[in-house]
Amino acid sequence: MVDFMSRDPSISLRDEKQIDNKRFRILHALTSQYHLRLCELVDAPTVSCKPLTSKEIECLRWCKEGKTNWEIGEIMMISEKTVEFHISNLTKKLGASNRISAVIKGMYKGLI
Repeated sequence: MVDFMSRDPSISLRDEKQIDNKRFRILHALTSQYHLRLCELVDAPTVSCKPLTSKEIECLRWCKEGKTNWEIGEIMMISEKTVEFHISNLTKKLGASNRISAVIKGMYKGLI
């Protein structure tokens, strides 16, 4: 694997007048992936019409704050496995592939 950022760990162009080919390719790839993922999140139909439970919404709110399953369990006074169960259910209900997508979809739908 080529370490394309060994010279400068940033892709910022703040101090440069012209972009070099390596950075241009990296920025192009990143923006393309971002655009594809955003379209997938916004345009994807919801898999289920079932509403989220209050526990699922609370878990989703804590996910938005960046809490781990263990931390959410401690806050809500439930086990880590129960948190995993709630997050799994809400992810399916929102038609998301992971917790980050679930948070974005929850925010987009006004749930959190």
